[in-house]
Amino acid sequence: MKLYFENWVQVATTAMLIEFVGFTLYSFIHRGSIELWGKRTLFLSVYGLLICCFAAARDGLDRTI
Repeated sequence: MKLYFENWVQVATTAMLIEFVGFTLYSFIHRGSIELWGKRTLFLSVYGLLICCFAAARDGLDRTI
């Protein structure tokens, strides 16, 4: 539990990951009615990159650069 909820970076990363999975599942379920796939794909790509940055900060990898 310390990995996910010890400080604000870990809580934010966990919340963003849950939102990302939820949005991906929503997109999969409603894939027949979605018209703007390019914008949705761009959003998921940028949001995924943001999650990776927060996860690197959570794990202390931001100090290695």
